[in-house]
Amino acid sequence: MEVKFLSIKLRSGFNVLLAPEKVCRACIRSCAESFKVLYIHTNRPIIELNGRVNLKPCSSLQKIVDVLTRTSENVVLIEHNKQLFNGSALAKFEEFLSILQQANRILIYFSTRRDRIFDFIANLAARYIYVEEDAGGYYIADVSNRGIKQGFYPKDPVQLSLEI
Repeated sequence: MEVKFLSIKLRSGFNVLLAPEKVCRACIRSCAESFKVLYIHTNRPIIELNGRVNLKPCSSLQKIVDVLTRTSENVVLIEHNKQLFNGSALAKFEEFLSILQQANRILIYFSTRRDRIFDFIANLAARYIYVEEDAGGYYIADVSNRGIKQGFYPKDPVQLSLEI
């Protein structure tokens, strides 16, 4: 089971994605093409979608933990919102992190911008994908237990790929 977008392949486990909105949208669409997808968000999703994605609003860490323990979807996307963690008990935060780390499906925790909590969660992921947009394409840093891979994905498919 894997999801492909840009030049990235995501497999089962706890993945973190920090990317521009259009890359996050491409990732979600790629997931929805092949799998049953659950998209967990807070107030309203930052990425508006139509189609085969099950949207689940969650206003607290407890609700997210409950949804994660009961879901049957093959792919779970969790949109980062630092407000969820304000006033949360340490035990609930640890339970949330434990569930993320023990994912036996494709779990993608994503955001379009960084903050301290996002960085802390990203440090615990099995894989961290950072995508930065450039005029000609996307710079991609892929950090996992296998090391760091950096690359460039051109916006123009005719361009050759540059591997660093």
